[in-house]
Amino acid sequence: MGRPKRLESVFGWARREWVILLGALSLALPSGCTTKRVLAIESSPPGAIVRLDEKVIGRTPLEHPFQHYGQRRVTLYLPGYRTWSESIDFAPPWHARFPLDVVTQVILPLGLDDRQALDIELSPDDGVRGDPDLEAFIQRAQERRRRELRRRERDAERAESGPPPTAEETP
Repeated sequence: MGRPKRLESVFGWARREWVILLGALSLALPSGCTTKRVLAIESSPPGAIVRLDEKVIGRTPLEHPFQHYGQRRVTLYLPGYRTWSESIDFAPPWHARFPLDVVTQVILPLGLDDRQALDIELSPDDGVRGDPDLEAFIQRAQERRRRELRRRERDAERAESGPPPTAEETP
C-alpha cells in the first residue's frame, strides 16, 4: 500500500502558505492597530469649559477620547456668554456596528478611527433670560400664588370662627 495523499487545505493552499500567512498575521495583530474614538469640540470663541455628562473634561478646542456611543449631554460655559447645553446622540460608524465591530476591532483590528466633531457658536450674554413667553409664565405663576394665598386666608378665617352651624342649631 502506498502512502495516503495529503488532502489539499482550504483554498488549495499548501502547509507552507498557511504558515506564512499565520506568521504575518501574528506580527500584524499586536502592532497596536486599535480603533481610536475621539470627541473633538471647538467653540467660537475658544476657551469654553466643556462638561461631558457630569464631568468637566477641559477647555475648547479639545480632543477627548471616548469608549461608548449613545446619548451624551455636552455643556459649554464661558463667562460673558450664554451656557450652551444639548443632548447629543453619538452614532457609531459602519465599522463599529455589530457584527462588523467584532471583525474590525477584535479579530482583525484595522485601526479604523472615529472622530465625532462638534463646532459650537456661543451667544453673548445680553442679560435677558429666557424667551418672550417667560414673562407670561411668570405672570400666570404670580396670579396662581395670589389665588392660593387668598384661599388659605379664607380657610383660616373659617377655622377661627368655628365649625358651621348644624341644621338643629339654626333658629
